[in-house]
Amino acid sequence: MTTTVGERFARAVAAKDSSRIQSLLADEVDFVALTPRRHWTALTPREAGDDIIMKHWFGADDDIHEIRSIGVGQVADLQRVSYRFGIRRDDKE
Repeated sequence: MTTTVGERFARAVAAKDSSRIQSLLADEVDFVALTPRRHWTALTPREAGDDIIMKHWFGADDDIHEIRSIGVGQVADLQRVSYRFGIRRDDKE
């Protein structure tokens, strides 16, 4: 089965695999993300993978125990990915 870059990206985020996240992004990426109450931007794979996703979105103790959904799409040369995870923090989901 063929998976899209967006699907592979979401699975790398779920695995908290910063190296894999960065490898899936172009060297000159225009990374834009929305989370509740915050808009995130990055111009390099390291900024997106390490500075935003690993340092702000998920902590070392966060247990991403399930991928609930992944959605992908494309308009011209822009790719969109959305995902929902089941996460436990401090033994609470």
